[in-house]
Amino acid sequence: MGILGPVLLLILSWREKLYAEPVLQAVYIASAVVGWLNVQGGWSKWQIELEVHLFLFTLSVGIAIVWGGCLKRFTSANFPYLDALVASWGMLATWLMMYQVHACWLYLLAVNALSIFIYLRRRLLIAACMFVLYFIMSIDGCFQLHWFEL
Repeated sequence: MGILGPVLLLILSWREKLYAEPVLQAVYIASAVVGWLNVQGGWSKWQIELEVHLFLFTLSVGIAIVWGGCLKRFTSANFPYLDALVASWGMLATWLMMYQVHACWLYLLAVNALSIFIYLRRRLLIAACMFVLYFIMSIDGCFQLHWFEL
């Protein structure tokens, strides 16, 4: 499911002219494969200082601005800046999650909330509902509520 879902969203987002989103979905697919291959070895847990968080946040916003500008100028993308920000933060969140940095959940909250908005605006209700579920899962992860544990 960690591969099938992103493949379907990659196709859907490309069709809907959300051109940064397929890049994010490709990163999710690659992360699922890497995670599956490395699940036996375990991941190391990183501690990141506030200054590093601020740098990563600023860098990701800068990348989103440049990427969004390119999408706006060279493509017919819908929501180019917002799409690029979602993709930029989604990739950063994925990387932080791989190393068990708790701040990943803050990015995922933002990514999922913005994705709900984008997919509702494109009238893709099933995809928006999926991101509502992801948003709830992000709340669970951020506040360690354990709603989804068996």
